[in-house]
This record gives sequence, C-alpha cells and structure tokens, in this order.
Amino acid sequence: MCGNLNDMWAAETHLTPDQQIEFVYQLSEIVAPITGDTWMLIHASAFSRAKAFLRTVGKWKEPK
Repeated sequence: MCGNLNDMWAAETHLTPDQQIEFVYQLSEIVAPITGDTWMLIHASAFSRAKAFLRTVGKWKEPK
C-alpha cells in the first residue's frame, strides 16, 4: 500500500473532513516543513502519503 499512489488515493477518500485537514498538515510537515511548498504536497510520494495518513489516524510508530 505505501508504495502505490493509487492505493493511497483510495485510502485518503475515507478520511473525514477533519482528518483531511490533519492529513494535509501532516503531509506538509513531512515533505515541506519549512517552505510549505504546494508543489511538494501535490507530488508527494506514496510513502510520504502513507506516513501522513497513519499519523492522521493515530497508527504511525516512529522507527527505532
């Protein structure tokens, strides 16, 4: 799932409106934390999207 943009798109469609806002925040923290570059958000990798998704739903665990 985390390597496939189509799978991430499908997962993202299940987010509530509040989760969508949190997802965008989490994704921006991952791919463009300083610049907030919209281009980087649009072109985020499937892995970055998966990480943001899991953070949004409270399932992400930082690697040790």
